[in-house]
Amino acid sequence: MNSETSKTKRIKGLRFSLGQLLGFMLLIALLISNLLLVQRVRDSERELTQLRREQGKLVVDDPGQMNIIPVPGPQLDWRSNWSWRVYAPPGTKIDICFCNRLIPADGLPDEKANYIWRNSVDAEDFIGSLPNGKLLSVSLVKKSKNGTTKSYLDFTDGDSILSYPLEHDVDATRASTTEVAADDGQKTSELGKPLVLLRRRLSIQEEPMPDGTTSERIPFQQPLEGFMLWLEPRGKR
Repeated sequence: MNSETSKTKRIKGLRFSLGQLLGFMLLIALLISNLLLVQRVRDSERELTQLRREQGKLVVDDPGQMNIIPVPGPQLDWRSNWSWRVYAPPGTKIDICFCNRLIPADGLPDEKANYIWRNSVDAEDFIGSLPNGKLLSVSLVKKSKNGTTKSYLDFTDGDSILSYPLEHDVDATRASTTEVAADDGQKTSELGKPLVLLRRRLSIQEEPMPDGTTSERIPFQQPLEGFMLWLEPRGKR
């Protein structure tokens, strides 16, 4: 009798252990399933974000920073046409800045040696309808007037157009370099720091020597003729 009772207890204990094992295995299976589901969701979100950015749509992860993204399309020509969508944090003022004279290889032009055109706008003008942001387009065009052809830089933000004559043209016939912001994808910039959109400048320049017979090349690091467009936050209103 005692032997049968002991055997029954061992069987019950064995059944309980098997139940625990099955429960543990089920829990592990659920955890793995959830992890795989989370990974698939994250992969889908990344693919969706990448697709939206390829279509030129802003995905603002940090609303406290400036965000820009180039806008693709059949009209896009990196030599003469550039377009970005721009987002700026609410409550800030932004200067759209342009210089057409001596452009440095890095940093901003020297305000003492250059005239810098500024147009101050509220950040709300850039926000637009998220996630698209504000469209800012720039085109390098040739215009003829009174028998004279001159280069202009046309700005448009969807509401107005400004045509700016280029006193120092840097076209395809001259050796030049062009730096385009976010040409490889979306870019963010900390609030308070200038964000360069476009920089085109001569890569080399020859000047006549005093005797008029030879020329010398100005070092590339020296500010050279060209034009430059950038955004400069002015802080909270």
